[in-house]
Amino acid sequence: MFLFNKFKELSIAIITILALVRGYTVTATTTLSVSLKTKDQSSPCTSIPGRIGISPQWKSGWIDLDNVQDFHAGETIELEVGGSASQILVRLLAKGDDPNLVSPSSWDLEVPEDRLVKIEFQNKYPDIEQISVHGGPNPFGVYQFDENNGSATLEKVWKCE
Repeated sequence: MFLFNKFKELSIAIITILALVRGYTVTATTTLSVSLKTKDQSSPCTSIPGRIGISPQWKSGWIDLDNVQDFHAGETIELEVGGSASQILVRLLAKGDDPNLVSPSSWDLEVPEDRLVKIEFQNKYPDIEQISVHGGPNPFGVYQFDENNGSATLEKVWKCE
């Protein structure tokens, strides 16, 4: 039992260190379940599983969600954005929508230094099957960003209450 307790303490310490390095506060229980929270949030965020994709040609990245998601007013998503883009277009692609077109569920946003983009929904967005980020100077030929704006990739996505 002594070794198990030492292993449990070591595991919690390692998880805590890794999370703090990534900018999270950590709440751990004795059962080794860990709740990650961003520093400025009071409720936990849960990772949204899916398959990550990138397109160097279009300077974009996306996640094809494992399960279709409904996002509701008052909910927040957090996107960990990779690449070097300082401005991005974030698009929610609903089931059946054309992935080659910009969606009415799109936002052009500045990427903060910590590369965590937060979007609080004011409306309901049902049947979302993909979340994408688009960098470059002119995403979809519609948005005009700086001519030196870099590419954007999507590293992780969280849904927050």
